[in-house]
Amino acid sequence: MGNHNFSLDWKKIQETLSDAAKISSRELKRGVDEAKRQIGKVQIVQKRKELFAELGRNLYEAYVDGLPEEVENFLKQTELYEIIEDLKETDKELMKLRGESKET
Repeated sequence: MGNHNFSLDWKKIQETLSDAAKISSRELKRGVDEAKRQIGKVQIVQKRKELFAELGRNLYEAYVDGLPEEVENFLKQTELYEIIEDLKETDKELMKLRGESKET
């Protein structure tokens, strides 16, 4: 009789372990799927940042090269002009630093 109970208990243990493995497997798959979604989201956000940076660079280069007066007047009425001016100041600071580092 002792063996019979042990046999039933062992079977229950095996079933419990099997159920736990199935649940763990499902949770792991769900976690992997969520991680893939998050990675996809981060990649899209990164691409968006890169596109905005490219847009900004192109706009700034066009401004430095000289824009038509109408476009420049339009920019002066927007926050874009402030950003361009900040970039110009930052470029000046970088040029100073590069000049100093060449001397030392």
